[in-house]
Amino acid sequence: SKEIFEDLVSLLPDVPVLLFPNEESLAVMYSISSMDNTADRVKALNALASGKPCIIVASSGAPHMRLTPVERWKDALFTMEIGMDIEREDLEKLFNQYGYRREGMVQSPGEYSIRGSIVDFYPLNADHPVRLDFFDTELDSIRLFNAETQESMENIEQTEFYPAQDVIFTPHDQREILDKLKKHLDKHLKKIEDEEVKMQLKSVQTEQFTLLEQGEPLKYANAYLGFWDKEGTSLIDYLQ
Repeated sequence: SKEIFEDLVSLLPDVPVLLFPNEESLAVMYSISSMDNTADRVKALNALASGKPCIIVASSGAPHMRLTPVERWKDALFTMEIGMDIEREDLEKLFNQYGYRREGMVQSPGEYSIRGSIVDFYPLNADHPVRLDFFDTELDSIRLFNAETQESMENIEQTEFYPAQDVIFTPHDQREILDKLKKHLDKHLKKIEDEEVKMQLKSVQTEQFTLLEQGEPLKYANAYLGFWDKEGTSLIDYLQ
């Protein structure tokens, strides 16, 4: 699909052509090497959610990947404009909720930082990070800046906020299905005859559930999406 994508980009320079790669496993999906693929999927989902014409190049396995319900994804997209009011605490919650990592200094896509009245973040689909400067709760200025030198490059009037992950499945969402997960675990444990395996599984899952109750997300959370989105959402739903 990568070769087809590159050919289409060359043949159709005036048409948005986007790649939607899929991972072979959940473990690969959560690895650092998967960040580029995540960014490509975020770009593709944003384009499809906007309703604008585009071409999506995907492998045969891509439609089998579980995704966020379309309306939920659209709700996560919004525009930040100079003059708008927003509490920095609320903005920080959004960054954490939608997959951004807090750092002392923003240098890579998917990171954000807060230093007094200045909030920096680096969307996965952007060429440069964005610097927001607040006067109290009012957004006073928006600038693009160089990630290496940290120097401002260009003043802009508005910027788009996009998730830094390709599936929105927050700890709050996960806690909503905690009772279902516990019942499923109990049911599964009854089928295991090996006591050692049973105790290991129970220990690992119980620890995960305890951390979830304390606000931490589940490890490999996407594996539990079926308990939250019963109907299942795929790339096909974004094409409709």
